[in-house]
Amino acid sequence: MHQIPAGMKSYTVEKPLPRQVADLQRLQAQSGGTLQAFLRPESHVPIQLKGFPLAEPDPLLVGQPNGDELLAKRFLQANRDVLLLSQPDDELRLTHRETDKLGRTVLRFSQFYRGLEVWPGEIGVHSDAAGAIDLLHTTSVPTPEGIAVTPRITAEQATQRARARVPGGMTGNTTDPKLLIYAPLDQAAKLAWKLELSFGLDQHWQVVVDAQTGINLKAVNMCMCANVSGSGVDLLGVTRPLNVDQQGSLYFMRNLSKPMFNAGTTNGFIQIVDARN
Repeated sequence: MHQIPAGMKSYTVEKPLPRQVADLQRLQAQSGGTLQAFLRPESHVPIQLKGFPLAEPDPLLVGQPNGDELLAKRFLQANRDVLLLSQPDDELRLTHRETDKLGRTVLRFSQFYRGLEVWPGEIGVHSDAAGAIDLLHTTSVPTPEGIAVTPRITAEQATQRARARVPGGMTGNTTDPKLLIYAPLDQAAKLAWKLELSFGLDQHWQVVVDAQTGINLKAVNMCMCANVSGSGVDLLGVTRPLNVDQQGSLYFMRNLSKPMFNAGTTNGFIQIVDARN
């Protein structure tokens, strides 16, 4: 674990990049020394920023239409260096707003680059009932500067490659391919086509095809169709029995054994994911 420079009490999982330090120092001061900054080892983009407050509510915006959005955008723009974004005002678009019974609000911003969605890039800005921002979490990536946005592979070619990738996919129905920047957290961002391919009740695939080379980057069946017994080691080193989902030779932490599970709709399962979803 690395300390943020200048004797901060806050901490990061990874050592921050030089361009991030000033923003982190300012956030540490604004939060009264309560800042916790967790950075991804691959990209140094924050997994989470937490502190009370990261940004005070603006009396001129509280209660105003879209006042929370304006404050969140101001916060994101001011902290663009720690987020490793060039122009958050251009790269982030509000896609979801939700307020719970305690008055806490989360605004979810999707990431874009030159008009194309950066998928699955997202930033969530959380505020308390008074309007103070106290939590930020991200699945975003650094601005993918230099990526060409003109595909060499057409949408039709991508569809055919996706069909060929999925067993039985030549007879399925597909959605229209969507051109985007495919940016999984552990790989370099690429221009890609994303589409869905379905045939039968248990075959609904999500496929991503490289828009420059035609290589299949991802193919996942979104339907969980096999329920098997497995095991795993808990934090105390004890092996525990688990009910898991099998897809081919892979096993996923999804429990399909409960009465609430509906095989027809594939709803009602329990799923366990890590901090990167």
